[in-house]
Parts: sequence; C-alpha cells; structure tokens
Amino acid sequence: MFSTDGWFLFTENRLVMDMTYQGMQDDLYKFKLPKKHPGHEYFRGTSGAPIMDNEGNVVALVCEGDVNEDLIFGVSIKQYKSSLDIEVGNMKTKKI
Repeated sequence: MFSTDGWFLFTENRLVMDMTYQGMQDDLYKFKLPKKHPGHEYFRGTSGAPIMDNEGNVVALVCEGDVNEDLIFGVSIKQYKSSLDIEVGNMKTKKI
C-alpha cells in the first residue's frame, strides 16, 4: 500500500487458472472462465493484465468481461509485440 497526500494505492493479486480459449469475437480473444464470473468488482483494475498460455507466454491483455457468459476478453499481444520489441530494444536485425 502506498500513500501520497491522503490518496492510497492498494495492490492485489488476481490469478485465474484454467481459462479456455473460445475463439475470436470482433478483434478480441475470448476466454471462458473455469467457474462462474464473480462480477466486475472482483476484476476491477485488471485491465491490461497479461493472459498467458500453458507455456507462460503472454498471448493477450485483459480488456473486458461478460458476467452473464462467464467470459474474459483480451486484446491480442501480437498486435503490439513488434512495437513493444522496438521500444525496449529487443528487435533482432539481420546483417546485410
């Protein structure tokens, strides 16, 4: 917990295992939660959190959920990966 001039920032861990990839909806990856969606309050502040595959690779970033269908939606990391790699200097180049 951090405090600055009366404002507080709290951090909490949210780990959901065994989500199942359900395909695409519009431009978003769709993941089925293993249990009933606990409500948006439970996931408050998790936008931008990583969604990882079974090997620990980040495949998407959380952007929204659907309480009625027990779904979490994520934006594909592939859309941003090359920009991120360039920004942090991870781009591999070939010598010509």
